[in-house]
Amino acid sequence: MVKYNQAPLPFQGQKRRWIKQLQQVAKNLKTGAVVIDVFGGSGIVSHTIKQARPDCRVIWNDYDRYRDRLENIDNTNAILEGLRRIIGDYPDGERIVEPLRSKILGMLQDWSKSVPVDWLTISNSICFTMKYAHSYEELEKMTLYNNITKKNYVVNGYLEGVEVVRMDWKEIVEQYRDVEDVVLIMDPPYMLTDVSGYSKETYWGIPECLDVAASCCDKNFIYFTSDRSGIEKVLDWVSCHGDINNPFMQADRYVIQVRGKAVNYNDVMYVNI
Repeated sequence: MVKYNQAPLPFQGQKRRWIKQLQQVAKNLKTGAVVIDVFGGSGIVSHTIKQARPDCRVIWNDYDRYRDRLENIDNTNAILEGLRRIIGDYPDGERIVEPLRSKILGMLQDWSKSVPVDWLTISNSICFTMKYAHSYEELEKMTLYNNITKKNYVVNGYLEGVEVVRMDWKEIVEQYRDVEDVVLIMDPPYMLTDVSGYSKETYWGIPECLDVAASCCDKNFIYFTSDRSGIEKVLDWVSCHGDINNPFMQADRYVIQVRGKAVNYNDVMYVNI
């Protein structure tokens, strides 16, 4: 099996920082456990669990249609090769100005008329860090930067051994509700935070987060969140003021500090298996 330490294509919120901890957590899974990656994301969590525990059945719910992007990799690489030819020796990280900007947009518009374009991956290469476009119309309004990757993307073997489904998260939880030794991996969009890097920009607020947390009660789970999301404080308040269980109370809490010029927060993983 091919081992990936991060998702092969760009994805906002992928869990590459948690690879080592997930490998350790996987050791504690029961033999033949059914692991359901409910929100799926980039699939890096499912990939890591399957790599560490081939005996487990791992089901990845492709909530954000990431597999479509993987299957479109030949077109994506061809577009990137065209971008490199246009950009030449233009300085890395610099804002792209005319006439190069128009040449790039013209090439992308031509491509979009003949093949599916992975706008998330392409915009990751020619926009400012962590800025994404979902269409040509969005991209042409954005400031472009030279962040084009020097190598083509490789996705071979990424989903080997992983079962792929695509359904509403509530449906898949209900489908496996009574299956023995099920472990739910919960990585929903963080409450009140930016979701522009996902396939659908939908508001994700307190009710949605509470629904996900409630589905973890009396279940084995791995739950990802952040101290920016507010869900921990909300659950603490609700459990103190109402007849509602807080699933995090009996779980182990792991923290990774994320520090940088523009970021300062803690990534959090709860484990109850």
